[in-house]
Amino acid sequence: MALPTTPNFSDRTASLSLDMIQDWLSILMTENSMRIKRAIEFDQLFLTPRAVDYIFTLCARLKLPQDVKFAAALIFDQFMLAHVDQMYASLVELKMRDSKKMREWERIETTIAHQVPLRTLSCIQIASKMHSYHHSLSAKAVMQCLESLGLAYTEESVKRSELRVLKTLDFSVASHHSPVVYIETLLKILHLDDDSLPAQKIWLYAQLVLDVVFIERDAIYNRLMVNVLGQSAGCMTRERMAFLKADWLLLSAAVIVAADSCVRGVNSGDKLIAPLSKVTHLPVEDIADFSVAIMQHFAAVQPSEIAQDSDHS
Repeated sequence: MALPTTPNFSDRTASLSLDMIQDWLSILMTENSMRIKRAIEFDQLFLTPRAVDYIFTLCARLKLPQDVKFAAALIFDQFMLAHVDQMYASLVELKMRDSKKMREWERIETTIAHQVPLRTLSCIQIASKMHSYHHSLSAKAVMQCLESLGLAYTEESVKRSELRVLKTLDFSVASHHSPVVYIETLLKILHLDDDSLPAQKIWLYAQLVLDVVFIERDAIYNRLMVNVLGQSAGCMTRERMAFLKADWLLLSAAVIVAADSCVRGVNSGDKLIAPLSKVTHLPVEDIADFSVAIMQHFAAVQPSEIAQDSDHS
C-alpha cells in the first residue's frame, strides 16, 4: 500500500523551473494566510499528544505516506470538535433536570470515548482517499485493523462510521496541504539555489523533527512564548496562540533549521535562517526563535522520548 514518498532533490529530470516553483510557493503562502485568518481558539483542541501519537502509530503500522497522518490528525480534530458540539447542543435542548442532563452527558462521553478507535480509523481512511484513492484504505482493511486492536466491527459499521464523519463535517474536509508539502517546497528552492545543501538528509531529519513538534506542540509553542515574551507569556490568549499554530510556513522554516542543525551542526542551521527568511518573507528573528524553541525542547526531553516519537516516521 505504501507509495514512494521520498523526493529526490538532486534529480531535475522532471523538475519545475524556479519561476514555477516560486508560483507554487505563492499558492502555499496564500493558503497559509487564509488558514491564519480563519483560525479560532478551539482549533486543534483534540490534538493532544496522546491522540496525535495514536494516529501517527496507526498510520505507521499501515505504512501510509507522511501526508496522510497529518491530514488524518486534522480531520480527526475537525470531526471531534463538531461531533462533541452537536451532541452537547442536542442535550441542552432536552427538557430535563440538570442532574439528569449531567448523567446523560457522562453516558455520551463514555460512548464517544469507546468510539474513538473507529472514528480515528475513519479519519485515516478519508485522509488516505484524499491522498490517493487507488492506494486508499478499504473498509475491509479498516475492519482488519480494528480486529488487530481487539475490536469487532463489521464492514457495514466501518462504512457507516466513515459516512458519519463526512456528514458531521458537512463533507467539507480539511483538504489544505500539510506541513510536509511546505517543507519539501522550501527545501527544493534552497537546493536549487545551493546544490551543495544536503537536502536529502535534511529532509529525512525534518520528518522526524516535524513528528515530534506535532506531538509535543503545546510544550514547544509554550517554550517559544516564554523565550520571546518572558513573564508576559501567560498573557498570551488562546486566540492569538491559535493564529501562531496555524502558521505552517513559519513551522516549516523552523523545522528545516532544526533538522539542519541535527545534520550539520547548529552553526550550519543558523546559516539557513537568512535564505529561508528571503524565500518566505518571514522575519529572521521569528524563524530563529522558533527553531531555538524546538532545539531547546529536544535538549530538555529524555533521549528515549525522542526515539519513541521518531518511531512514527
